[in-house]
Amino acid sequence: MRRALACLLSLLLTLAVPRVPRAETALEQRFDCEQAFDLIATLVIARCAAWQAPPGAADKLAATRARLLTSGQASGAELEAPRIAFCPLAAGTGMVPAPRTLYLDDGLVELSVDGLAEILAHELEHVAQFERLGSRNFKCDYVRAMVACGGCQDRRNALEAEAYARQDAVREALAREVTPAP
Repeated sequence: MRRALACLLSLLLTLAVPRVPRAETALEQRFDCEQAFDLIATLVIARCAAWQAPPGAADKLAATRARLLTSGQASGAELEAPRIAFCPLAAGTGMVPAPRTLYLDDGLVELSVDGLAEILAHELEHVAQFERLGSRNFKCDYVRAMVACGGCQDRRNALEAEAYARQDAVREALAREVTPAP
């Protein structure tokens, strides 16, 4: 499944973002960077729409939100704004497929609260990017950055680099605090 999604995304991104100026083909005129992002996002949204979160997911998410809030690593408005749900993701630990929708891989329920907090902070950064850039600009900037680095979703992608920087800062801040006993 992962390999098929990666191949599909690679093909679509190649069509969506030409490398050199040239006349667009008929397909390229009908298919843009926002549509490339939306194709993958729609597949994830459809898969996750009816997914039942694993046992303990709601409690773990509540504890994680509380940890981010009490440590000052996220605001109440930031934590309440997106719809956050667990579901099995084909790749990665989280995804923000739409401006106020955030998915976390259901395997993350097994992480510690602090471990989940740093991943949630990473995804919250993408929610903020959606808001700051606007939906179309976020989607197109993400797709262009992905194409520029050969399909990467790591620190070579500028939007991911911002999210990883926040994840790192949250990890370091939480590690400096004395964690209360469960």
